[in-house]
Amino acid sequence: MAGFPSTVSQFWGEEISESKPAEYAPDPEGDLTLQITGISFADGNANKGETYIVSMSADDSPPYTIAILRPGKTDQVQVDVLLGSGNEKVEFFVKGGKAKIHLTGFEILEDNGDDDFDEENQLGGLDEDDDDDDDDDDDLAEEDDEPPFKLIYCDVCGLPPEYCEYGDNYEKCVPWIKENCPHLLKECISVDTKKKNKRGGGVLKKKELSEDKIRLIVYTETRSRKKTVTVVDGLETFGIKLKDAAKIFGRKFASSSSVKDKDTGGSEVVIQGDVIFDLPDLLQSEFKIPQSKLFTKEGGKIVPLR
Repeated sequence: MAGFPSTVSQFWGEEISESKPAEYAPDPEGDLTLQITGISFADGNANKGETYIVSMSADDSPPYTIAILRPGKTDQVQVDVLLGSGNEKVEFFVKGGKAKIHLTGFEILEDNGDDDFDEENQLGGLDEDDDDDDDDDDDLAEEDDEPPFKLIYCDVCGLPPEYCEYGDNYEKCVPWIKENCPHLLKECISVDTKKKNKRGGGVLKKKELSEDKIRLIVYTETRSRKKTVTVVDGLETFGIKLKDAAKIFGRKFASSSSVKDKDTGGSEVVIQGDVIFDLPDLLQSEFKIPQSKLFTKEGGKIVPLR
């Protein structure tokens, strides 16, 4: 079946100087990724002996050096920096002299299978006059009679409602669950009848996850266009909000990091690039997850992460 490619890219460029930094706002939905591939002098104003340090800062964090240029020695460098939904604002700086610096790369739009995928609105300028593609899309819409799966989160604790009982504020979550998904109350709530008689109301007890279900699985896999990503699955079993974790990962690794739905239900955090060797230290220091709860996938099996 003919159709749009899985990714569409267009050229991106930015000019900065010591007196004129630049700012970039990543796509909050995670569909549009900026890939910076080159950094070079833009003019001949650089003097021999000067050293230009190009750096970036995510969400007002301390700047990280991404390139060092020296006139006549290193006039340009190749880099591979990916920016996605992990940050709200990224700034680029240069120090060392009066010369202007060019940052170049590509904006990459990924089709994640959303029905409202609109490349023309995102990148501006693709022609959608292919009648065959329109006919194919209509056929698919007629065949798919079931409504799309929609994952919801509790407004109180931020977890999927099925996991509210494992959080710290389950009693406060109950009114929201009762209004939005009351069928879960029969499965999650038990009433202490003795305290009910004394206080005139039931006391809600939280169920606890069995020890073997509280674990974090970290692994790498290759997805579209042979890109390697690191997957973090199971953060919610520790009461960690996935969106907050994705932002922390994005700032730490200066890479796109976003929350994705799993085919089996639930969600996971996907980080662009292979960061599996640096991730355990961050998980232990930032989220206090013990080494004994970290696992990975090897040969189709879940094994402890060493």
